[in-house]
Amino acid sequence: MSSRTESGSEGCSRAANGPKQGAISIAQWGTFDLANFGDLLFPLIFEREIKKRLGDAVVSLRSPIGGPFQPDPRRTVKRIVRFEDPLFYDQILGVDAIVLGGGDIIRFDDWALAGLYGSSADEAIRLRFMRVFLYDLGLLAQVLLDRAAFAYSKMNRLARTSLLLSLALSLGVFPSPRRGFASKSETAATPIDTERGAAALDQALRDLSNPFTVMSVAAHPGGEDTGTLAYCRKKLGARTVSVFATRGEGGDSATGSEFDDELGLTKTREALEASELTGSDAYFLNLPDFGFSKSIEETLAVWGREEALRRLVKALRSIRPDIIIIGQENTALGAHGQALFRLVVEAYDAAAENGRFPETGLDAWQTRRLFQQTDESAAGVTINLAEYDRVRGKTYAELGLMALRRYGTLGPRAELGPDSTSRRYYKLVRPSVETLEHGGSLFTGLSLSERLSREMAPPRVGDLSASEAIGQTDALIGSLANALILKQAQGPASELRERYGGDSLRLIRYIQSLERAIRFALGVEFDVKVSRRLLVPGQKFAVTLAVRNGSGRQLPVAFQVPRSIEQGKPDQYKQSEVKVLSPSVALSEVYEYQLPENAAVTVPYAKDSEENDYYPAGSFAPLEPFGRRVVFFAEVEIERTTITIPATVTLAVAPKFEVVVAPKFALVKDWSTSRGMNFKARLINHTSEALDGALWIVSRAMISDDYEPESVSLPANGGEVELDFKLSLPLLKPPLAPDVLIELRRRGSDSINALASTKIRIIESGVDAPGDLTVGYVRGADDSLGLALTQLGAAHSELEADYIRSGDLSRFDCILIDRFAYHFRPDLTKYNKRLLEYAKRGGALVVFSQNPTDWKAGLLRPPLAPFPLTLSDKRITVESAPVKIVSPDHPLMSKPNRITARDFDGWVRERADYLPVEWATEYTPLLESSDPGEPSLKGGLLVARYGKGYYVYTSYSWNRQLHAINLGAYRMLANLVSLAKGN
Repeated sequence: MSSRTESGSEGCSRAANGPKQGAISIAQWGTFDLANFGDLLFPLIFEREIKKRLGDAVVSLRSPIGGPFQPDPRRTVKRIVRFEDPLFYDQILGVDAIVLGGGDIIRFDDWALAGLYGSSADEAIRLRFMRVFLYDLGLLAQVLLDRAAFAYSKMNRLARTSLLLSLALSLGVFPSPRRGFASKSETAATPIDTERGAAALDQALRDLSNPFTVMSVAAHPGGEDTGTLAYCRKKLGARTVSVFATRGEGGDSATGSEFDDELGLTKTREALEASELTGSDAYFLNLPDFGFSKSIEETLAVWGREEALRRLVKALRSIRPDIIIIGQENTALGAHGQALFRLVVEAYDAAAENGRFPETGLDAWQTRRLFQQTDESAAGVTINLAEYDRVRGKTYAELGLMALRRYGTLGPRAELGPDSTSRRYYKLVRPSVETLEHGGSLFTGLSLSERLSREMAPPRVGDLSASEAIGQTDALIGSLANALILKQAQGPASELRERYGGDSLRLIRYIQSLERAIRFALGVEFDVKVSRRLLVPGQKFAVTLAVRNGSGRQLPVAFQVPRSIEQGKPDQYKQSEVKVLSPSVALSEVYEYQLPENAAVTVPYAKDSEENDYYPAGSFAPLEPFGRRVVFFAEVEIERTTITIPATVTLAVAPKFEVVVAPKFALVKDWSTSRGMNFKARLINHTSEALDGALWIVSRAMISDDYEPESVSLPANGGEVELDFKLSLPLLKPPLAPDVLIELRRRGSDSINALASTKIRIIESGVDAPGDLTVGYVRGADDSLGLALTQLGAAHSELEADYIRSGDLSRFDCILIDRFAYHFRPDLTKYNKRLLEYAKRGGALVVFSQNPTDWKAGLLRPPLAPFPLTLSDKRITVESAPVKIVSPDHPLMSKPNRITARDFDGWVRERADYLPVEWATEYTPLLESSDPGEPSLKGGLLVARYGKGYYVYTSYSWNRQLHAINLGAYRMLANLVSLAKGN
């Protein structure tokens, strides 16, 4: 690293003759408060530890208030100047890294931020949320920076240097590196605290003041404007609904190995948790997600344009929004969002036409306004998400980011999403005849009929609004109860519909808000719990209802519960005995139920995404969103009226027994060539009785007269047993059924009925693979490489950091670096030199597609490839795009399998991503392809001789093809792992 000219006098910890050449310069920013010993202790420990790791590091101290450093008077603390001071940038550009640690400097409360940098700098500060890996320091630490203030207008000056930001927590100078992005336990699996108490009461009172509905439309979960949704719901009290075109099953997961339907369910769960945090309901159009697309026409063709429009019209007529908001038409995000925008514009008009899509069975509905997100110059509406919600203790930008962070599958994209900024800009798209003055709100000028406005006037407590009287509990409850009595006197929902038509839903929501406000003002809580996590058809179970009276009144309470749980029938209710609940007392009752023998199985949850579209996540979301939903009610009598409190539970219904086999399929070269393969069977008993059973490999029993099944004893209530077995495949050949049928039966020769079964698919692959290969691989997000190597019959080992650092790599014929492994395994960059040395000495190092950000060499990090190789964001998204074999006689294209264009038939999702655009002459391109109408791209598969071995980089989406059992992908993998040994 070249030396720098230092701006100002930083040198409280430097030698008199200045820093050594190549010394890393680090500035610690803190308050170094004498009253807080932690603030004083931290810099001493940090400097000791950083020098232990980096040697000649130079650490200087900076604070909003300069002066001597109290623990060591020989050192001084330089003052941090304000953003508007030109020297602010000089003090950043003069160092390699800045560490924030200690005191108000990392609090960023409104008062602390203004006091530190001055209110005049508000417009110059942009709040960013980011995750950074300290690659260049070699510390391999993953650190979250929750809110860092940047000089947004001066960012181009910051680009002249390598600026690393980290948030160093007290005494934990650098956390241990973790694999991948935030794990599920840190994101989607973390329980969400449902609002109760004062926050819930505040929300119910706000709901009474806003009769309108805002609908956000996004192509995939995670694309919604969570900040604006939180603002409209939490601040303005509007009803909010997130509508998603797909469930996101066609993308990638940053947290694990989910593919396809499993990934769609994970993203659905994340979407519902995010919706609960913004207070929004969720609606899914259930259109197919087929991966990234550049073509609007392709997207509409795959979705089915007319069907997609019908589903969107149905959503509008069901939800009845007054306002629709949608994101920008950003080509960088693909064609799905652009296609969706076209559909939304058309649906805006079609939903209001009685003759369009009568099959929805819903009345026509005219949405008032359609807004699209834009930049400040074109905005008609500006939303300031930096406003502070005093009840929840956060800004609306923070609330939106909390919701966005539930999308653990998005990785750092969730950190850098639309809610990382504090302002949102929208332009009015429909109606085209209406205009809004710049700076107006989404709701400016919207109104109801005089009659409906009078019916839905927010209650008042004397001269105060309900929100202003939140501390006058008895008076507030009295006012709310009087308003509820008047509304209940108008009759049931059917009569409201006759009287108010489509607007009747507004009045129903108003009544529900009154009931919720009374409930939370009283401090009444209602919870429902099921006795068993998993149920099976025919099983008995208990439901416990508990209601707690947090008020100072005696409250008559009764429960409304289903009479029984029937399959395919609406629940019929019965009322319990009325009991008087004393102040600060809880009441619980237990009800016994039995699932019918014909109860539909809901586990696994794949069918849930097919059969359900609407989830009331912002109303009363259950902890588990999937399964059979059952609603229970508590009725509480208060001041001459009754409020009804709902609580929803979901019943997870599993089969009585399960047989799960891994792997689920097996490749054989042909029906005449046998191979041995190991399998693992997992047997599960979900019933309440133990089972004496037997595992039958039916195909083996058919060909062996003396076959004896494996006896198993399965404990009750989720008891599991795992069995290992080996098969010599194929057991049966065509025209017989070659698949291997496996059944769990009761023990005994007279038992022929299967309690559960599964099949192992046997596939003739035509793949030639040397049987004596030894392969090492570095895992990425999933283990698709390990599973594929098993199918090829290659001995393989997953390589961890310690082995790469000091193990014997020469024993491997090939080492594979999985897709995005340099991201999921940041320690990999530290030992990459050993991998290159392995290739140079005669091995084959194969690197699958990597993210350009992770690939780029840093100031202190050497390139990851042996020769220059520049990645890009370019993709080949059409999975059927023609592929040309550029060098058909190259060993990778000819040994042991001859690769032809036919090996690229039947691909799923896309051809390639993050393709190289520049590479050294040492590389030989082997494949050529492109999307229709675009220039040809040759960087998808590059190979270079490196010393005695080979280095291969490939951007083609092999992983997904291996998962989809594309035989061409297996043929190519066999060639890759055989490269060094066969040549």
